[in-house]
Amino acid sequence: MNKKIKIGSLLVTLSIIGYLILLNFPNFLFANHHRFKNFDIYSDKKIPIEIEQVLVDVLKRLENSELYESTDKFSIYFCNTKWRLSLLTRNPNVGGIVNQGISNNVFIRESEIEKNKIVCPTKDQEIALIKERPLSYFIAHEITHSLQTKVERFMHITTSKYIVEGYADYIGKSTSFKYDKYLNDFLQNDVTMNPKSSGLYNKYHLFIAYLIEKKGMSFKEIVNLNMKMEEIENELKNENTTKVKLNVGL
Repeated sequence: MNKKIKIGSLLVTLSIIGYLILLNFPNFLFANHHRFKNFDIYSDKKIPIEIEQVLVDVLKRLENSELYESTDKFSIYFCNTKWRLSLLTRNPNVGGIVNQGISNNVFIRESEIEKNKIVCPTKDQEIALIKERPLSYFIAHEITHSLQTKVERFMHITTSKYIVEGYADYIGKSTSFKYDKYLNDFLQNDVTMNPKSSGLYNKYHLFIAYLIEKKGMSFKEIVNLNMKMEEIENELKNENTTKVKLNVGL
């Protein structure tokens, strides 16, 4: 019995080690490769030349991050088949993922690169807020997660979710974000400000934008302070009480 347990434990350990190696070195699963500027792109389908336009847009977004350096290099893997996406992300419905702390490789779901969009996991539907979230947004969002490891390798474990996801969203949408619109949505309890029901990070995004743009904090300062969400929420509501009353009056 003990021998079987030992063998079983050994097999489990080897499987985990093998999977971690796969997440770091998945190139053999992707037949196509394209290099452009800071990026190595891998895909299980032919990579259209339009990927370069998408990546130029990604760089514009990343340049708004204090964590980004022009010498940074990124590997992005397009998983157009469900089994690859499920294998490498463990979630067939995810838009993209970085296995933060394990590997900085970026895995992106099935995409229409020519249109700068990802394919919605629900058939015949578009993703939410598609104009705000093109393919370049998803790539920049996930790359920002990889950049966060410069501050803390296991940030997704040690730091509040609103900081981790809010900052990635802030950089991902940095070329189109409108602070006043997000603030108004927050004050009006718009559905997009409920992360659980909407699946969006708009609320977290607003809180990070408030700390950076209104309080002049850097991302590293935000991480070190690690304010509670309730504190920021109360500050925003207290500072904008007049706006809330005016909106209610309308």
